[in-house]
Amino acid sequence: MVLVAAAAAAVVAVVVVAVVVVVVGSSSRSSSSSSSSSSSSSSSSSSSSIVVVVVVVVVVVVVVVVVAVVVVVIVVVVHVLVVVVVVTVIVVFPFVTRLIRNILRARSNLNPGVQADAGGADPVMVAAARHVRVHAGTQCFRQPGKGVVGQTLGLWEVGLARSRFEPRREI
Repeated sequence: MVLVAAAAAAVVAVVVVAVVVVVVGSSSRSSSSSSSSSSSSSSSSSSSSIVVVVVVVVVVVVVVVVVAVVVVVIVVVVHVLVVVVVVTVIVVFPFVTRLIRNILRARSNLNPGVQADAGGADPVMVAAARHVRVHAGTQCFRQPGKGVVGQTLGLWEVGLARSRFEPRREI
């Protein structure tokens, strides 16, 4: 829509300039034919007026095109920002808030370096220990009677595991 408006403005500017050039040219011809003694001065004045009109037309067209381009860029940037904000709010924000909440909850429940036993362990922590690999590449797993065995999960992995397993409450 903006491009159509800019194109229409450019066409109108070109038509106005063409009309002005035709009018100035016809008036200069009539004045030069009426007085043959001053033909050299009238031709020089008509050529200078045509140059001025052409310069004005070029400036108007350039200004119209620049304004159209700026408006299009602004519209595109605004649309991209709206899409980014909507995607962030709908998709990223809930996941990040749940992850932060789970990391904070895990910080209060997790004692680093201590293996959790089956009786006192958080069920979500047990599920996370069975399914999530930690930084070192080893996997925590649950042994009967011993609880969760292996490297203690870091807070980031626990947060991811809670985000993944919390709705199902796997044990």
